[in-house]
Amino acid sequence: MRYVNAKPLISRFEAEGAESGVELIEDVPSRLPALLEAGEVEAILVSSAYALTEPGRRIAEGCVIATYGAAQSVRLFSQVPLSEIRSLALDASSLTSNLLCRLVLDARYGARPEFETMPADLGRMLAGHDAALIMGDAGMLASHSALIEADLGLEWTEMTGLPFVWAVWAGDERLSSSLVGSLVSARDWGLLRLPEIVSACERLPGWGNGVARRYLSETMHYRMGEGDLAGLRLFREMVSERGWCSAGGFPELVRAEAVGV
Repeated sequence: MRYVNAKPLISRFEAEGAESGVELIEDVPSRLPALLEAGEVEAILVSSAYALTEPGRRIAEGCVIATYGAAQSVRLFSQVPLSEIRSLALDASSLTSNLLCRLVLDARYGARPEFETMPADLGRMLAGHDAALIMGDAGMLASHSALIEADLGLEWTEMTGLPFVWAVWAGDERLSSSLVGSLVSARDWGLLRLPEIVSACERLPGWGNGVARRYLSETMHYRMGEGDLAGLRLFREMVSERGWCSAGGFPELVRAEAVGV
């Protein structure tokens, strides 16, 4: 998962390589489910919607990429009031953000626009649509003189009072407690070294002047709590009620086997 917000969860694997006990394979988000389904990997750091809507998936307990309130990197730009959006361009790189955008517009603003997935180019997206959703690093750095800008993390929390989970470690029956232990250990390793990770991210274009520090230290959180689980359950329930995913139960949570940092 090639996003700055993933760094606290994967930096140990990047730094230690094979010595960490986990081989890290980086690929674009849309390719990750195929790697899992082909048996090439045992876990993927992927949009939470994939784990919630794909039958037979498991979630690693303990690790999330989540926000309570504004996410900063998942933003809806609209040229009309949100309740009047009739055409919507969605970022092709994220199932979770796209579902959340449609859900917020429906549940909070009574809008059910026609939508199209497109590459994340805000100018082109808005040229043919009332509104556009941009997420990830592109969403963090995007700017436009649109009439309205909405942060979808903030929209969700104001609507539900809960955090929103953007990504989880997901797997199938091969997602074992020992592997989850390694994933949780890597999370703790990354959080202990967060100042170093922030320093490295600040050297990336657009991430200096405290942007990376605030984003990774204040906006995002990485330890799964009860509120995160409640948010995941409610998100799945609301999406399922609208027929936007298959019926079924909540994914199995796999607890970590104790592993030292």
